[in-house]
Amino acid sequence: MLHQRAPSLSATNPSEGLDQEEADPLNTGVTVWPSSAELASRLIDESGSGSLLDVSGKRVIELGSGCGLGGLACAAADASKVTLTDLPEVLNDVTKRNIGANSVLTWTCDLQAKPLAWPGEDSAELGDCDVVLGADLIYREADVDLLLAAIRNLIKQNNARKFIWMQPSRDPIANAKAMHCFKENHHSVTTVGPDLYVVDLTPSTGEKQPATSDVPETQGTPAVVSEEVHSADENGAVKQGAKRSREMTSEDDTEPTKRSRARRASVYPGMESYNAAVFTAFEGCAVRSADDVDREKSPSSEDASD
Repeated sequence: MLHQRAPSLSATNPSEGLDQEEADPLNTGVTVWPSSAELASRLIDESGSGSLLDVSGKRVIELGSGCGLGGLACAAADASKVTLTDLPEVLNDVTKRNIGANSVLTWTCDLQAKPLAWPGEDSAELGDCDVVLGADLIYREADVDLLLAAIRNLIKQNNARKFIWMQPSRDPIANAKAMHCFKENHHSVTTVGPDLYVVDLTPSTGEKQPATSDVPETQGTPAVVSEEVHSADENGAVKQGAKRSREMTSEDDTEPTKRSRARRASVYPGMESYNAAVFTAFEGCAVRSADDVDREKSPSSEDASD
């Protein structure tokens, strides 16, 4: 059982929740969103599997815990330590109550709740962690810089090495900005389910801290992009379509795309590739499927024969 301050916003209607959040910012923190429930289910299912979502034996810091479902799922999935974080008013209103109501005596997890306001400059007080966890953290573009700053502080001050992130596309531009910044800092992003990503917080360059210099892209290896295909209805409104992955082609650098990039530059620096039909939210990221990761981890048939 999870306590919610606003039970009528049990997340079956996210748009209603967002409307009310405008009038009362705490509503996003005291509502159980569908993304949190899906993430919790995946974390428990993957416990002990050795997959990218396996948190057993790990130290976890959850951002924007709210009702605490994600963090509680980590405790149930045999994490060694879980720290749920949010604004003090949210922690006192629902998070701590839910820890008390849902903790199981057989859990060996060190489970606690501590305040953390982004950008989290005081995150060192939370101690080291292996995994950063978050669900539904971005609602609008203004949230992105704060989230990325919090992640940077967790890397530097808490030695975080993985970010498990469930993020529905509430604002495609905001999501694209976050993914672009991960790419710029040489972090690989693996898609492990619908709207569910695992970000390797150790840069692919092998550096221990995120790089900030402009490192040229590796030549000869085709870039993979994940895109959302949009269409317009009879009134000209854009309708969001399904996601798909493909190799980047020369058509991604057409004149319309360049003009659109220039327009988008005023939204945030470095925004790449938006055109009327395709929004390439993961341009240049090392996007892999979970199957690819499993194949990389499994010994080859030749090795097995040895």
